[in-house]
Amino acid sequence: MQNDLDSIILATTNGDLNSLEQLFIELKGNVFAVAISILRDRTAAEDVVQQTFVDINCAKGKFKPCGQGKSWVLKIAKNISLKALKKQSRNVEFDDSFLDPNNINIEEEAIDSMLLTSALKMLTTIQRQVVLMHATGLTHDEISQVLNKPSSTIRWLYAESIKKLTSLCR
Repeated sequence: MQNDLDSIILATTNGDLNSLEQLFIELKGNVFAVAISILRDRTAAEDVVQQTFVDINCAKGKFKPCGQGKSWVLKIAKNISLKALKKQSRNVEFDDSFLDPNNINIEEEAIDSMLLTSALKMLTTIQRQVVLMHATGLTHDEISQVLNKPSSTIRWLYAESIKKLTSLCR
């Protein structure tokens, strides 16, 4: 799978738009998870997803296939997210517009979203990043590469985050 992904990335960086589409379908969720964990703003995270794939498409000669294609893509997303965060003049939280008291039709999905948002706010930034990246299917080793932290630290952060979230449910 990873070698196939490296081949897709290499083709994408050489201008193959079909490969770009395939790469987008494969990794858009992971890229979004990285972006939302840093920016905590859905619209900004969606912008990062788009910019990440634009940058990859324009990265001719910058990718060296070595079985780490997914990490390479996610590091690009992380760097774009960090640049976007620096440009923000104020801290932006998750969109809480569904909490409008005039909105009588609050659905179960909105309530779930509210609870999840509240729980995630109890975590530190790095804990939130680890949990959200893990939730999209990234392994601890992949998260370690994206965040430039040892795998043991990522496993510890994940375990501590789960303990904290579990204690909130009691």
